[in-house]
Amino acid sequence: MASRKVSMERFPSLFLSWILLSFPLGLMSSPRMVAGNQDAELVQQLEELRLKTFAYRAEAQTAIDTLFTRLHPETTPRAWIKAYALASAATREQTKAPPFAQVIDQAKQVADPHLLAEVYLSQALQSRGDQAVETALQELKEARNAARTSGDNLLTGMILAETAYTYSILNNRPGGIQAIEEALAIMQGHPNHPHYLYAQSTLSILLYYLERSDEALRISKEVFAKFSAQKNYYSAALEACNIGLAYRQRDPHSAEAITYFDAAIELAGKSGDRDALAGALNGKAHAYLERKPKLAIPLLVEAIDIYQKAKDKIFETEAILTLAEAYLKAGDIRNARETISRVTSNPQLSVIYPELNLSLQSEIAAAEKNFEAAYKAHVDYHAHWRAKKETEETAELNKLASTLNFKLEEEKNRTLKVELGNQQLALEKAEKEKQLLVATLGFFLLIVAAMLWGLWQGYQIHQQKKLQQEIMDSVHEGILRFGADRRIAHPYSKHLELLLGQTALSGLSIVDALFPDPSEEKSMVEACLDAIIDEERAAWDFNAVHLPGEIHLRGRIVQLFWHPIPNLLGLTGHVMLVLRDISEQRNYELLLQNERQQRDLHNSHALELKKADVMQVERFIKRLQQSVQACLQDVPTRAMLLRKLHTWKGEARTHGLKGLAEEIHLLEDHWAQGTTAMSAADVTEHLTSFHTTVKDYVSLLEDSNLQGQVPRQLNLFSVASDLFFEARTRLQQEGIRWGEVKVIDGLELWNDDTADLVRTVLLHAISNSIDHGFIRASPVFRQAAQAAFEAGVRRVDSELIIDWCDNGQGIHWDKIQELARSKGMGNATREELVDVLFLDGISTADQLSLSSGRGVGLAAIKSICDDRGGKVMLLDRPQQTGACLEVRLPLDSTGKLAAPTILQNAS
Repeated sequence: MASRKVSMERFPSLFLSWILLSFPLGLMSSPRMVAGNQDAELVQQLEELRLKTFAYRAEAQTAIDTLFTRLHPETTPRAWIKAYALASAATREQTKAPPFAQVIDQAKQVADPHLLAEVYLSQALQSRGDQAVETALQELKEARNAARTSGDNLLTGMILAETAYTYSILNNRPGGIQAIEEALAIMQGHPNHPHYLYAQSTLSILLYYLERSDEALRISKEVFAKFSAQKNYYSAALEACNIGLAYRQRDPHSAEAITYFDAAIELAGKSGDRDALAGALNGKAHAYLERKPKLAIPLLVEAIDIYQKAKDKIFETEAILTLAEAYLKAGDIRNARETISRVTSNPQLSVIYPELNLSLQSEIAAAEKNFEAAYKAHVDYHAHWRAKKETEETAELNKLASTLNFKLEEEKNRTLKVELGNQQLALEKAEKEKQLLVATLGFFLLIVAAMLWGLWQGYQIHQQKKLQQEIMDSVHEGILRFGADRRIAHPYSKHLELLLGQTALSGLSIVDALFPDPSEEKSMVEACLDAIIDEERAAWDFNAVHLPGEIHLRGRIVQLFWHPIPNLLGLTGHVMLVLRDISEQRNYELLLQNERQQRDLHNSHALELKKADVMQVERFIKRLQQSVQACLQDVPTRAMLLRKLHTWKGEARTHGLKGLAEEIHLLEDHWAQGTTAMSAADVTEHLTSFHTTVKDYVSLLEDSNLQGQVPRQLNLFSVASDLFFEARTRLQQEGIRWGEVKVIDGLELWNDDTADLVRTVLLHAISNSIDHGFIRASPVFRQAAQAAFEAGVRRVDSELIIDWCDNGQGIHWDKIQELARSKGMGNATREELVDVLFLDGISTADQLSLSSGRGVGLAAIKSICDDRGGKVMLLDRPQQTGACLEVRLPLDSTGKLAAPTILQNAS
């Protein structure tokens, strides 16, 4: 009913027209008829929510409770009674709802045995939850009788299933089997209905009790498969837990138990039911408890958090005690003690499961070698057990006495009922004689009233038809109705002619009007309408979801609203269809979405810059902008472009510009998968888009909020410190211990060109060293390794020498030899193998990552040396693991680096 209210607020003219088209116009003047229709719709809505509990129990129960608080027994009596039966006990208590006895009387007054059965069932479930099992059986009997009177086999079967489960609580296995077999026989015509599946699940539980575990497990698996296929996630999760428990009882270390508990966790997550999720987590934790207690610990921690939020003290206590047991079995005695103290120090929790509490205290104390405390806890455990046994025996005696008193009182009440029945028969006889006289007089009055009413209804029909046409002509939506022939009936709104682009629509096929050309969607609509019209409401509920809610028609986006119009037999006689043009709305939504994405991207860039070293980033972005502009003017080769992209990506990542690095990585992916020859148009298109991103960073760097940082002094540490920090972070994330970086700066004369070149060389060297020296090493090496590096810059005569060494696993010369053979080089010398390493696209990595695997890093260093007339060497470290890289670059007479070859040629 809540959804109908929202729709009426959004489309008032639509629903006013629907009322005029849906019912005999003469009945619209009756307030009682309108209220009755509303009551019936609410009852149907509650029934749908009840069935929804099999999939989304928490969500559906919340909706039922909310609806119950809004209903009133005077205006919608049947819906209120049904909501009362389905509402949670907490909601009934919070709203101060009347007791069950009073509601049962109200259900009898409305003469609806179906509602009466549901109220009795709700009362029985509450009694069973309050441990009044005998009383629950009596109430279930009343519910079963009422359900049989209503003729609802599914409801009767559900009540019999609950009866069988209640018998199992009383250890009356034969009674339970008899009840569940009767339930399955009654519902055999609905083998896939949730009620039938629930009865099968109850049967499997009874079979477990009778030690017929193989048969029980087979039935449980069938129920689980059907619930899963129906997407009844909550029920499927519970059944998966039952199967997991069955496997766990067979074998505490069963892999099948873990599998089904994992399925239960996944399904409980889909259902959104936290209680079911906690139960699945708890079940899986118990499956791990004996053999892998450490795996049980995080599961129990999550379950405890759920129980605490739900304020479920009983399950919270049981989970905390199980967590303490898991810590104890895992050998973590300190955490075991701290965990169990959460129970012993809490007065509300310490009284729950005292035997398990004392038993665990004894075991923990023994593990702590505190034998005195262990002995005391052991003695307390046995004392509590004896006291509990005496209490249970006393309670059983009291229960027997109460049962005897109840039987005596029941016999007394039966005698009184017989006497009252005799008096009632005498009163009924007198009342019938009185009614006969009143009926005779009333009959004559009724004839006169019927004649007057007929004249009045004729006038009302004329007025309603006139009003209906006026409303249809005034709305700005396409409104029509059609029957089994699928042809548009008169009247329809004038706006419909504008949407369909035709006039004189009466008699036109609605399907042909909406879908002028043959299509799969058109066939689907025709099949759905055939299955809906002249059928019961259930057919509408099942098939209407396949009717389209939006189509493209004559260049417009048209939204469709389908509504059933029942006839006097309760079947869907006609369908009302409302068409709305939402083209402008969708275009506006798309525009807003694009603007929002651009704003979010700009804000993300600004946030990265605020966290970065603005001076270094500014130098990098300016160089990047110049380099991109150069590539746009003179398209480079594929190999050269990939080297540039790899260098840009590494620098962006070390500066903390993750968004920029990811965008460059996508460009790498695009061209790395292509052929050697790239079209200039493709390069220009993608680099132009990327250049827009770079200009966004440039504009952000000009923001006054990012200005004013003090420039750092140029030296080897300031140039490469962030590279070292990123290396340490990546190694620690991979679980590799960090040792040290030895920095040797022997260069007195630094400038921006030297700093940028040294940083670029170290960027590729460090990335290659981390990935190939440590991260991609064998597990044995990774576990024992403690990463250490040496970085050095010095000037020797007229050369700038850059050194980088690591203590990693070294160079896999065997793999390099295989790569050389794949290039047709045969058995190459060590010097030739080094040359292979510096070729484009050569990599020993088996998998591609964000930082390596394309064979670009070392090739980029070789390209720098070739451009500036230098050379590069790669060799193993003597007498220890690891490798060293040495780059030699010529200096001019002033001590500056020689210009790249391209610039020299240009000059």
